[in-house]
Formats: sequence, structure tokens, C-alpha cells
Amino acid sequence: MIPLVPLSQGVHTVLALPGLDGSRALVDQLIPHLDGDVTLLWADYNRARGLTYSRAVATLERAVELHRPSGILAESFGSTVAMRWALEHPERAIPLILSGPLSHVRRRWCTGWGRAAAWVTPDAIRPAVVWIGSQFVIARRARPIRPALIRDFCRIPRRAWLDRLAMLLEVDLRDRLPELRAPVTLLWGERDRVVYGDREAEIFRAAGHGDAIRILPGIGHSVWAEHPEAVAAELRRHLNGNGHTGRGH
Repeated sequence: MIPLVPLSQGVHTVLALPGLDGSRALVDQLIPHLDGDVTLLWADYNRARGLTYSRAVATLERAVELHRPSGILAESFGSTVAMRWALEHPERAIPLILSGPLSHVRRRWCTGWGRAAAWVTPDAIRPAVVWIGSQFVIARRARPIRPALIRDFCRIPRRAWLDRLAMLLEVDLRDRLPELRAPVTLLWGERDRVVYGDREAEIFRAAGHGDAIRILPGIGHSVWAEHPEAVAAELRRHLNGNGHTGRGH
């Protein structure tokens, strides 16, 4: 079971699934835009042992049964968990607000090298390695929180990093995307160079989800950190009953 940590208080309960990093610093950028309206329950990956892709999906279903959320926010890898859950439970019409979602892993070789690095990098130099990697991942608008992100990344146990990278290699939802029936919003940053939002948008558009796509100019991969206002606005749109179904016309 992945522990869920309440980060805000409000009328609507919403689940928040972070990316592989599981960083609290990213979701913290959302809180000022939701507090008072939303009880946000954040999935703390670092407190879950033996995490696998299928277990993460099953955990989400248990959380839905327990908390009856009004919506699910998810970023990056968390979006794949939310989509796979929605595909397995089409009877649940819970809105999904997905930031930087990916349909499959393009750079499998890079993920493989990441697993190797996680094995061999001594703990003493992990901050330096993470800082170097952050130059390519953390976009300019998110750089003020870089120290907090590096702190969060370095706190992830080595075994957990290996488990999460192995989970990432299981992701390929391309064939099933046309089956997705949940109300959905797909948010990508125009400058996303982690999952390449423009290419992903084409895959989702071809699967019939063109109406759900939002491309945010000047934004990188982490929409939660760089444009939390857009995430909050899309969530409220769904909570107010104005969200798209996600099926293109």
C-alpha cells in the first residue's frame, strides 16, 4: 500500500500521484492553488516497499474505494498509473488531470543506463550526480526549487530507484489509449524534453483524445512546478462539471 499524505483541506478529495521522483517539492507548488477547495492526498512512494507497476495500479484502486475522490492529479510516470487504472476500471468516471503524461518509454537505453548508475553510484556523491542530471531535466522556471528537488531525489533509497526504473520499462499503453473513457485533461509543456510532449500529443490525438490536449508555452516537463495555476484551473473545470470526456471528434 502506498501511504497517502493529506497536504490541504477542502470540500473535494483529490488523489495526487507524483512521477518517479516522488518529490514533495513539486506537489508543494500546487498547494496554495488548491487549499480551501481540495483535500489533496499525495502518494508517498518513498514509504512503500516492494513497489511494482501492477501494485501501484492496485493501490490506486484501493485508494479510490476508500476515499471516493472527485478527481485524480498525476504527473509523468504517475499519469501512466492513473491511465492504466482507468483502463482497468472503465466503470469509474473519475476525472484525470495528467501533467507530462507518457504513453510509452522512448529512451529505454537511457532508462537502462539509469538503472546501472543507481547500482554503482556511491551515496557520498549522489547529490553531485543528481545536480548534473538536473541541468537536463529541471526547466528554468523550476530552478528556484532545485535544492529541494535534489534533496528529495537523494533521499530515495537505492532499491526504490531500481524498482521504479524497472516499473518504467513496463509502460506501453499505446494500443489501449482508444479505450480510455475517463474524463481527462492532458497537459504538456511546450519545452518538455523528458517525454517530448509534442510527440506524445500526436499519439493521444491519433487515439481520439484531441479535445483533451493542452500545450503550455514556455513550460518544461513538470507542469506541477512550473504552471500549477493551469493544473488547478483544469481540476476545478472538471469538478464544476465542465470537463471534456477526452474523446476527440
